[in-house]
Amino acid sequence: MQTKLGILILFCLLAASQEVNAQIAEKLQGIDSELPLVFNDLVNNEINNYTRAVSFTHQKSLNEFSLYDSALQALFAKYYLPLELRYASLSLTDFDDTRGYYQGREGVFKLTYRVAKKHGINITNFVDERRDVLKSAEVFCKEISRIYEKTNDWRSAMVIYSSSDVEWQRARISSNDSVGDFWKINNFLDSKYHTVYPKLVAAIYFANYYAEHGYEINPAPISTQSVSIERTVTFDTLGKKLGLDKKVLASLNPNFKKGVIPKTAVTYTIEIPNNKVGLFYELGDSVYGMSPKPLSEVGVNLDGAKVGEPKPAPKKTRATLIYRVKSGDALLLIADIYDVTLSSLKMWNGIRGSRINVNQRLYVKVPISKKAYYLRMNRMTMAQKRAQARRD
Repeated sequence: MQTKLGILILFCLLAASQEVNAQIAEKLQGIDSELPLVFNDLVNNEINNYTRAVSFTHQKSLNEFSLYDSALQALFAKYYLPLELRYASLSLTDFDDTRGYYQGREGVFKLTYRVAKKHGINITNFVDERRDVLKSAEVFCKEISRIYEKTNDWRSAMVIYSSSDVEWQRARISSNDSVGDFWKINNFLDSKYHTVYPKLVAAIYFANYYAEHGYEINPAPISTQSVSIERTVTFDTLGKKLGLDKKVLASLNPNFKKGVIPKTAVTYTIEIPNNKVGLFYELGDSVYGMSPKPLSEVGVNLDGAKVGEPKPAPKKTRATLIYRVKSGDALLLIADIYDVTLSSLKMWNGIRGSRINVNQRLYVKVPISKKAYYLRMNRMTMAQKRAQARRD
């Protein structure tokens, strides 16, 4: 009796599951899209990640995405791309523009360093414009268009964008495919890539039917205005001067990956809340944490020297450390982990190009107060160094 009951329950669950799957497949077909939205087990698994339960991550990504959606639609239309491709920012990264990804990719569209630089994106050890949503999206549009011209298939174009043409051709050879069967080739991709397109289909489904699964769009946009930064300053200093949490400044300006706006030949602008713009200009240079050294009433500078007399020699504030180059190191990575500029690192070591050799000794100047902290960099693994370089 119990066995029959168990079989009946299993049959009912299976029937209910099949009915749900049929409904999802029908809804996918109801989306007006240039992309083939096929429903299969891989797609179903990815849709379940969105619909199994309301997720804070997916709710947050939906809200963040909604703030940029109109601008993204206009941009994708400008490049005559299927508008559904903009949902790649959800499928690739959950619309997280501050996290680093496999192969050093960054931004909501997971741009590689090579592709970003090819399209003029500014990347230094303090600034990474791949974290700018619209700049990242424009590069994605250009790259996916270029790949599509060769493949004439958006599915394989997405996979090649996320992996490489080499990975796709290797899978195609392994599958013995001769007719361009996407799903057959897809089965032979490395596990990191065979869900790239199913995840995009799932993101498209989620973006169209999120309300049916308990989600709602409820973004909390902050009205901002751009201001020019004339001196090197940290978000911490700016935040204290403007009465803002530095995390708010960081979220409004994700390009500045270390929470520092450097002074370079380029004048950077940042976004600050509208209600802080007046205060920013009112504070003048003091917004950078600067203040003049006034004289006391008896004609003595605040540093202790009498007017007209030589000032005491400044105390040493920086220590010089030696870093030994490891396999896989690059100058930009080393500058990143020591929080110095690339130009300074080259100057200290008399380097003109970008080539360095394993076991080469590099001199790095760091604040004396943080000497013990930076001494550990020599002992870090490559994974630890990359994580350190991406930290805020």
